[in-house]
Amino acid sequence: MELHNSSSNASSTISLEELEATLKWELPYLTVAFILFTTLFVVGFFGNVLVIYVVFKSAKMRTLTNFYLVSLAFADCLVLISGTLTAIPEVFFYKEQWLYGSVMCAVFVFMQYLGINASALSITAFTIERYIGICHPMKAQIICTARRAKAIIASLWIFSILYNACWFYLATTYTQQLPNNKTIQSCTFRISREQYRAIYMVDLLLFYIVPLVLTCVLYTLIGLALRKSTNDMKKPINNKQNEKPTIQRLITDKSINKDFQQSFMGDRKDLLKRMENARLQVRT
Repeated sequence: MELHNSSSNASSTISLEELEATLKWELPYLTVAFILFTTLFVVGFFGNVLVIYVVFKSAKMRTLTNFYLVSLAFADCLVLISGTLTAIPEVFFYKEQWLYGSVMCAVFVFMQYLGINASALSITAFTIERYIGICHPMKAQIICTARRAKAIIASLWIFSILYNACWFYLATTYTQQLPNNKTIQSCTFRISREQYRAIYMVDLLLFYIVPLVLTCVLYTLIGLALRKSTNDMKKPINNKQNEKPTIQRLITDKSINKDFQQSFMGDRKDLLKRMENARLQVRT
């Protein structure tokens, strides 16, 4: 009996250790995930912060393009803070364990969606501005101004904040008990995933499909306009090369061979000398 009880206790102990191991991340995944998340956050966050700092520090860098880049950089910072930074310590704890409380769950989910959606809208606005500047340069002098760009970027962020404010209510935490009798908190949605289908479809349409199609169309038009402009620039050059040279052009054009110019000027001097000799002979 003693041997049987000791063997059953050993088997139960082993099963608890195996169960504990299944509830946590494996060591190879933990190592790789920690290195990748840390590198991604450090490089991405400080790189985007430098972009924002340089644009605001230097007056020469405050151009239309850089204003949109600042908007994109700020959106990337929000995603890196709410998504990548929070994932770094999570790899050392239980799977699906949330460490920051119910309020921060809603805040970080809101920040993730805000950064992603604002980034998509900023890219779309930047593409429209590039299209106007390249395909309609005369209109761009009036439409594409720094003041208007700031107003557009502010409007995009205000719209994104209002649109994603619902996540303050929809994201929450719940307590779950693990098979090893320990309890953890997880950050999840307040309602079932099926009920989120309408929100996901609107997000897919407004912030992915429409910007993607619009960007592809505008960049295609930009490419065609640049190709046409290149062809138009080549035409005058070809006509200039096929143009027959005149005497005046042969003398003044610096691209003409110098030997021809020297020979032409030599013949002219010889002609004048002969005319002068003939005039003297007539006098005598």
